[in-house]
Amino acid sequence: STQWDGDVVAAGSAVVGSSHRSDSAKRPAAGSSVMVGSGLTDEEKLAMEQLGSMCGGHVVDTWTPCVTHVVCHTDENLQARRTLKYMQGMLAGCWVVSSSWVTACLAAAANAAAGSGTAPLLVSEGPYEVSGDGSGANGGPARGRQRKEQQLPALLHGVQVFIAGSGSLRDNCVSLVKAAGGSVISRLPPATAAIVAAAMPSAMGSGQLADSQGNGKHNDAVVKVTSGELNATVAAAGEVNLVASQAAVGKAMVLVPGTAVSNSSDKRRTAAAAVGSHSQHESGQGVSRAAIKQARQLGLLVLQSKWLTDSVSSMQLMSTEEYVYVA
Repeated sequence: STQWDGDVVAAGSAVVGSSHRSDSAKRPAAGSSVMVGSGLTDEEKLAMEQLGSMCGGHVVDTWTPCVTHVVCHTDENLQARRTLKYMQGMLAGCWVVSSSWVTACLAAAANAAAGSGTAPLLVSEGPYEVSGDGSGANGGPARGRQRKEQQLPALLHGVQVFIAGSGSLRDNCVSLVKAAGGSVISRLPPATAAIVAAAMPSAMGSGQLADSQGNGKHNDAVVKVTSGELNATVAAAGEVNLVASQAAVGKAMVLVPGTAVSNSSDKRRTAAAAVGSHSQHESGQGVSRAAIKQARQLGLLVLQSKWLTDSVSSMQLMSTEEYVYVA
């Protein structure tokens, strides 16, 4: 399950040191390391703050665009817990590393201080890069860095998303969609008779699309992109990705918040979200059944929000078939 750990995308955050926390937002000097923790123990947090103090870098409490390293608590297989900061780091192309990287950096610094030679305070991140998360997604951190190095479009570039719900889970989905380069629309186009008729032949979930002629013009919030632009973000071997196809013809997609997604501050929701990787759990935070009905009349994709978190955690758009919202 996804742990929404209370992080928000912020323009700045409190910079902390090994023994001092500042209440004022500060921007670090260019070229310095900026670290944020994800799921760390108290001991791991102290070690990260010590490293920040020693190397002249900074440790921040919440995500900012300045972050260079997301430091995660991991198991022996370098698997981390899926959190908002973890996903934001991948989307930004940051180094997403195990807390063992911090330990190695501190050990290198101690060895350098004890000997006559010098050693870099920050050791190579590669051997400590997080391999994936406990929810089954692997390779996301490496793909995120590679996408940044190759200057590929954002994961949801050109994708318009309508969130069919309300409450804090909707807010979390909005933050993640925007961080992934997508756009959130506030309303769906009216389901006129002509649009409904055009959508009727569509067999959503089977890979067939409704006749797109004229559909896009009814939604003035949709920005059209070419299929070539969006296909650069799709890593589905030999199959048509419905998200890319619909975005290419100016159609939005719909996400239902609260489906297999949890908030770490709500233990009951966390437990419910852990029931099966493809179960559909409604959080009771205002899932809009009217909007879902309208979206289906329009022939739009209606997916569980788990499609979003799984796509981000693997840094590739997942096939939509297993995530279709059917309630």
